[in-house]
Amino acid sequence: MKPDANNSLSPEKNITISDNLKGARLDALYDIVSSGVVIHEAPSGLISYANSTACRILGIDPETMQGKSTEDAEWQMYDLNGSVVKPEAHPAIITLRTGKELTDQVRRVHLTKKDEDLWLSISTRVVLDPDKKSPIEVIATFHDITEEHVLNEKLNRHLEERNMLIREMHHRVKNNLSVMHSIISLQINGSNNQE
Repeated sequence: MKPDANNSLSPEKNITISDNLKGARLDALYDIVSSGVVIHEAPSGLISYANSTACRILGIDPETMQGKSTEDAEWQMYDLNGSVVKPEAHPAIITLRTGKELTDQVRRVHLTKKDEDLWLSISTRVVLDPDKKSPIEVIATFHDITEEHVLNEKLNRHLEERNMLIREMHHRVKNNLSVMHSIISLQINGSNNQE
């Protein structure tokens, strides 16, 4: 059968359907992944899209997320040393500014409304304009590693406590051996003096 302009198999309609299908597939893909996905537009860095996982992790609805910046009052980001991350040092903004893609950047995020801290592992990728080779947007993905981080901190505390106990035990054994050595030396000296 020969395609015509009214037939759904016409090349023009296939292109339109294909573009719509691509968009629907991307939306479905973003919503099915277990990581949060946030798209920051260039050059402003404002959020133009957030998937349902990102909204669930951050406790913010999708409409509220759109148009927000990295320095929004809904959250505050901290580095591993506990210092506040300035807006220009946010992983997505670094990638937007430099084009350098980042992987597994661990940050603590304080959610203001919930008064809750989350630990996130953040990775970023830049999307370039194919003609100009300049950034169009940055895709930031993240997953909640709070549980892993808390368990890791507990493990580190337990290891430190164990090491402290081992040092204390070593110190006491050393002291006890020193006392025993002194007693034996006194007995040896005492028996030598009696002869």
